[in-house]
Amino acid sequence: MRALIRNEKGEVLLVQRAKKPAQGKWILPGGKVEFHEKAKDAVAREIKEELDCKFEPHFLLFDEDFGSVPDKHCLVFYYTGKMTGKMKTKPDEILAARYFSLDEIKKSPDIGFNHKEKLMEIVRQ
Repeated sequence: MRALIRNEKGEVLLVQRAKKPAQGKWILPGGKVEFHEKAKDAVAREIKEELDCKFEPHFLLFDEDFGSVPDKHCLVFYYTGKMTGKMKTKPDEILAARYFSLDEIKKSPDIGFNHKEKLMEIVRQ
């Protein structure tokens, strides 16, 4: 589950991962679904755990990722929505969090997984 959260300037929130895979890379916030958990609830829980904020998710799209994590076929649900609260990162998972312009994302070599490509695809829609 991944969250596409934008600020009032249209910038996208990315978090810098503290652990593998993609350690040190900037990615969309989110994580995995726990057993008996709905995807929508999982992304809200992940935002609370990672950033200490409330997130009201709305389904955006589904993607299959075959290459970001070696030997894994990941099914990824993307959500958009409003986040409220003051961000406070969980240092064992997230090193930093900040909003990036789409131009910064496009030029950065430090975007993890397939998130740069996915964001550019979403913007074209």
